[in-house]
Amino acid sequence: MKIDITVRTLWLLALALLVACQRTGTGTSNSCPYSDTEYSRQIGAASNWNELYALYQANSIRCSPARAPREYSHRLVQQLAKQWQDLPQLAQSVPIEPPLASFLYGHITRDADAADLKLLLNDARTECPANANAVCEQLAWRAQAALIAQGVNN
Repeated sequence: MKIDITVRTLWLLALALLVACQRTGTGTSNSCPYSDTEYSRQIGAASNWNELYALYQANSIRCSPARAPREYSHRLVQQLAKQWQDLPQLAQSVPIEPPLASFLYGHITRDADAADLKLLLNDARTECPANANAVCEQLAWRAQAALIAQGVNN
């Protein structure tokens, strides 16, 4: 247990240093490698969680957050709704990767498609996999809040 805590602490420290280096320009370029159109296309082309999250990790600091929140919201909710079978793997990663949790929960917004939000809400309430209750509760709460923000009754 003590080793596990140390490994997590070192991992978080390394992540913080990486973020600091990217923000100050040391280590990597600070400019976004995509035009707005290309960045949106890259997000839309992501076909699974690994691709979508890798794109976010690689570009969220370099590309303005204002550039693609709608695209991330739309694609993320769509993947949750249509690839629900992938949730058990995702749910295992969320508690040990705070940036992933922030990405996941932060992009369930009113910008997503209402039909996908309704499907996500229903799946989170009725099809929650074993050992994913905390994630399902968050997903359901955020999907419902997004639907309310859209003015949609669910």
